[in-house]
Amino acid sequence: MSMLDVLDRLEQLELLKSAELWMDYRKLRNVLTHEYPDNREEILEGIQVALKVFHEMKGVQSSMRKYVKK
Repeated sequence: MSMLDVLDRLEQLELLKSAELWMDYRKLRNVLTHEYPDNREEILEGIQVALKVFHEMKGVQSSMRKYVKK
């Protein structure tokens, strides 16, 4: 399965609100982990976005843990 297929399935199971949004989070991760230190503005912007979505990601993790326990 492709990552998009996995995310679509998680969305069907109501463990994710949006597969597309999660793909955006993956792109953000790539920016944060693959940018060079001299691109400071883009890294800072990425960190700010990551901080904004942290609670949503933590909620997804919690939902998945509950699902697995069932």
